Amino acid sequence: MSRLGLVVLMVLVAEIGAALLLPMLVSDERYLDWYLTDQQISAERRFLRSNHVLLPDSVTGWRSAPNWREGTWVTDSLGSRSTGRFEWSRSDRPRVIGLGSSMMNGDMGVTNAETITAYLEDAGATSLNFGTMLFGVDQALLQFRHRLIDLGPDWVVVGIDSGAEAALTNTYVPFLRRSEANMPFVKPRFVLAGDTLVEIPAAPNRLLGSDRRQALIDHTAIYDGYAGRFERFRRMGQTPGLAALAWVGEKVNNRILGSGYRDPSPGLLVALLEALDTEVDAAGGRLLVLLLPPRPGESGPPPWMADPFERRRSDVSRAGLRVVDGRSIVEAVRSAGDDAYGPDGVHFSPEANRALAAALWNVIGRD
Repeated sequence: MSRLGLVVLMVLVAEIGAALLLPMLVSDERYLDWYLTDQQISAERRFLRSNHVLLPDSVTGWRSAPNWREGTWVTDSLGSRSTGRFEWSRSDRPRVIGLGSSMMNGDMGVTNAETITAYLEDAGATSLNFGTMLFGVDQALLQFRHRLIDLGPDWVVVGIDSGAEAALTNTYVPFLRRSEANMPFVKPRFVLAGDTLVEIPAAPNRLLGSDRRQALIDHTAIYDGYAGRFERFRRMGQTPGLAALAWVGEKVNNRILGSGYRDPSPGLLVALLEALDTEVDAAGGRLLVLLLPPRPGESGPPPWMADPFERRRSDVSRAGLRVVDGRSIVEAVRSAGDDAYGPDGVHFSPEANRALAAALWNVIGRD
């Protein structure tokens, strides 16, 4: 064996030894501290002190803070990003509630008057926008069931993000989105037992404190479909060679084998939407599903794999739910030469929000 080969072998043996030994010497809590960034830990502390644009919520994990003003971001006393132009009690205009993530609420790149729901008001509706950063459909269902049902909307529009299925098996945001710096929070999820939706409540937010991390780790080990990422970090993330190997393995798994584009819980997204449809209908309203496109630059599945957006659209349509195809609308905005995305390159521009609202109004305004 050459000298170089011997050195490589010795380094590999040392790294494997360290990977086996360190988890026996270092606590899980310490590993989680290493896994999180300083910015995430700071955001966690502000969140627990209620000094954050989001507040802890025992049902959904988090919710938008009411009466919050930060740049273009303004919420009312309900935590809705609304315009306040029309009284909700008015009966001469269809009352519309918006649910979903920051793709629905517009994030910080637009004003309250430039959101999807604000443009619905321009068309003839009254609206409240309860889109909440990183919310999944599971949280939107619980939000409507426990927080909004008494508002009695005529319509509920729920935005479905690209990759919506992944969030449905996640209970601790950093395990799914390690790069998400400002939201190291816990969330609820559902599982399908036959045809029955079974809720798994979020871990208590008090477990986010650094002295309670073991209980959080124990909870995620049982319920979070992405807890394996933290386990790989424990075993392979502390030595450069094994960390690089893990990184390559994840890229191959996602880009070539397509694991990142598979539905981790087939049927769950549609089951949640059907449950939301039933509950909206029982409250006297109608549900409208807005399917949103992948973000610019977001890598697609391998060529041999079915388009996740088309799979999602087909599944939702087959369930008999009202659907608006947001991808074709956003593509039309771009084809017309307008910017479809705002300064962050993720959230929609006012032009795209206006076009999406027009497509929604074509359904809402018809009835």
